[in-house]
Amino acid sequence: SVYNAEKYLAEAIESILSQTYKNFEFIIVDDGSTDNSASIIKNYKDRRIKYFRQSNKGLAGALNLAIGKAEGKYIARMDADDISAPERIEKQVEWLEKNEHIAIAGTSFALIDEFGRPFKHSYHLDRPEDLKLELFVRNPFGHGTIMLRRLVLEEVGPYQNSMPYEDYELWWKIL
Repeated sequence: SVYNAEKYLAEAIESILSQTYKNFEFIIVDDGSTDNSASIIKNYKDRRIKYFRQSNKGLAGALNLAIGKAEGKYIARMDADDISAPERIEKQVEWLEKNEHIAIAGTSFALIDEFGRPFKHSYHLDRPEDLKLELFVRNPFGHGTIMLRRLVLEEVGPYQNSMPYEDYELWWKIL
């Protein structure tokens, strides 16, 4: 989802297009941006990009449109101001393929300043029972780091616009 993200958008797009895993569709939903986001996206001619523009419906509405357009087995999330490590998709697909009983794969992450310098790191829980317990205290998933099975999303239903943290509500439905 993109909304007025021109400052970081090109770097975010490049981080996906340069993934070591190449067989993916890259769905970008412009949620009514009023800055130069649309022209930045349109400058990319990669066949994997599927670009959609809608009037501003908020993050949940943009994510639901993207999921509805997705054809792949997995959905990887990322925000327009995020940067994915080059092997992110490859490693997450590989892990989910080996762990068919798991619905979501996430990673730890670093928050970076406007110069790309990390200033805070998340910690990562990797045991399902710890993740379930952590949901009672805080959101254990960095939304922009997750990959999940599309069939799971179809089963639990769409993101809700009424929730202040659409991802947290989704994790509870999956649990």
